[in-house]
Formats: sequence, C-alpha cells, structure tokens
Amino acid sequence: MRERTALGRLVVGGSGAPGREGRGPRQRRGSALRPVLVWGGLLVAATVIGMLWASGWLPSVFVPDKLVLRGCDLTKPEEVLLAIKCTGQESLPTIWLRSRKFAPTNSRWLRGVKVDSVSARQVTLDVAESRPILLAKMDGAEYWLCTDGRLLPVDAAADQGQVFSTIRALPRADFASGEVAADSQLAGLVLALAAACQAVMPGVIKLISVGADRTIWLVDREAFRVYLGEPTDLAAKVGALPKALRICAADRDRLRYLDASNPRMLIQKWREPPH
Repeated sequence: MRERTALGRLVVGGSGAPGREGRGPRQRRGSALRPVLVWGGLLVAATVIGMLWASGWLPSVFVPDKLVLRGCDLTKPEEVLLAIKCTGQESLPTIWLRSRKFAPTNSRWLRGVKVDSVSARQVTLDVAESRPILLAKMDGAEYWLCTDGRLLPVDAAADQGQVFSTIRALPRADFASGEVAADSQLAGLVLALAAACQAVMPGVIKLISVGADRTIWLVDREAFRVYLGEPTDLAAKVGALPKALRICAADRDRLRYLDASNPRMLIQKWREPPH
C-alpha cells in the first residue's frame, strides 16, 4: 500500500515500521554470521580451558588448601585418604568423584566418605564408620557388635581408648551362632539388657548368654547363673534381681541357678532339696 503525505514523500507500509522485507543486505549478513560467531567463541573458550587444564594451571586453582575429616573417630586419617586415593594434590571435582565411587576397604571401621561442604578452599569430608556398642563372643572368638549389625573382630592391641573401655565395662554377650548375632532386633534387646544390668547392678553381671532358641542367661562375677528365658519384660526382670541375688548369696553353693523368667515370681533352683 502506498500513501502520499502532505510533503509528497512516499511511505511503504501503513504502520511505518520496517518489515523483514525492508532489511538491507548488511543486516541479513549480520544475522547469518551471529550463530557462527557464538559457536566459534565457545570453541575458542573450550580450547583455552583445555590447554590450561592440560598444563596443570587450572586444576591447581581448584585444589583445596585444607581437608577436614568429620566423624573420623576410629579410622586413621591416612586410611580415609587412601580409600579415596587422595594425596593432597587432587582438585575438588576429583575428590568429589572419588568419594562418590567409594568401595569397601580393608579398614575395619570405615564405611563411606562423602564431600559435605566447601568453603574458602576448605573441603569437609563426612566419614561414615561402624560404631561398636557391645563386646560379643561367638565360636570362641571375640567381636565388636556394631550399630549397623556388623560383627568386627577384636584387635586387643589396637582397640584402646575411652570408646572401647566403656564398652568393656558392660557385660559381654555370648551368642550361640552368627545367625543369632545377626538378628538385629535381638541384638538391640541384648544391648538394652547390658545397659540395664550396668545401671541397676554396676559390675555385677559379667556375661549375657543367648542360646540358639533365643533364650537368655546371665552370669555374675562369681559365676552364678540367672535364667531370664524369652527376651521379653527384660527391664522388669533385671529390676527384680538385686534383692533376689542378695537372698541367694548365702546358699549359692547349693543352688543350680535362679529362675527369673517371671519377674513377679523368682524361683531358686536347688542342686538338692533345701533343709
């Protein structure tokens, strides 16, 4: 549509705004070159970054100045670093990838490592460990029963410190088999029983024996046996023991054991009928 104005100029298009048809050759060439320039710039940037990375300069920018191990109580720091193949020269991306690919090691306690936080070129690694909670005996060998259900062999020379001495103060648990010890619910009950014995009668009970049928016996420091039976009402059974053991003290040489399977009625089992 052609319109003539009062000044006699010819205007193409009623709105006055130029359409695509109105662009000149220079504009069209600029539009066509724009994607080429963008991709070319990206290619140059990638090449420069690759060269800097290959030269070792760029990775060094991401190498942390400090590694902090959190939760590393039982595992030696060098065992953690060895598990993720870290020598102190690795960049943050490398440390992160290796912690993600963590595989079980020969370390008894180490269960996992992950990057928790990064700040001011400091990397904090969260260390996951098996936590011992009870000393157990099975098939003649001693183990640490851990919170994750694992049974780890005792190393008398290495297992020193407050954690282990506290556990050794609790009654030891003897399990009839590995299958019994692997019962996490039962293991939890045995741990609660050990804590209750230590709280009510500190140092009196030395051994908790768990049979293949899941029944429980206690043995005190003088080798006197107490039958608790099924792992039920354990708190009530333990609560009734201090008085019952005092009553039995005078006749222990003639008693076979004390039946405390019913906390409301404890029964003395005699080797021979009392006089």
